[in-house]
Formats: sequence, C-alpha cells, structure tokens
Amino acid sequence: MLAATPALLLMAVPGVLAWQQGRRAARFGRRDGWVPGVVGLVVALGVVGVNALTFVVGTFLG
Repeated sequence: MLAATPALLLMAVPGVLAWQQGRRAARFGRRDGWVPGVVGLVVALGVVGVNALTFVVGTFLG
C-alpha cells in the first residue's frame, strides 16, 4: 500500500489537471476544451478504480 499511493498520484494527477484545464477552456468560451478534460478525468478515475479493486480483491481473496 505504501508504494501504491505515489503510483496512484502519478497516474491520477495528469487526468485531474486535464479536467481542470478543460473546465477553464469552457469558461473562456472554448466548448471543445471539455473533450480532453472528460477523457483525462475518466482515465484517471479508471486507473484509481482498477488499482483500488486490485487491492481489495488481493486483500480479501489473496
């Protein structure tokens, strides 16, 4: 678990930053900024979700 935390942050931070920049672009009138923002957020949530699921399954079944 100790090694997983920095790895999760390393994978999630770019997705969250893409989402933040997409929101900023949309606020300034660039509606197409939502596309990379949503994709980045979905990828970040997917990586965190898969790693959390792996941890839970490994803890209870492993």
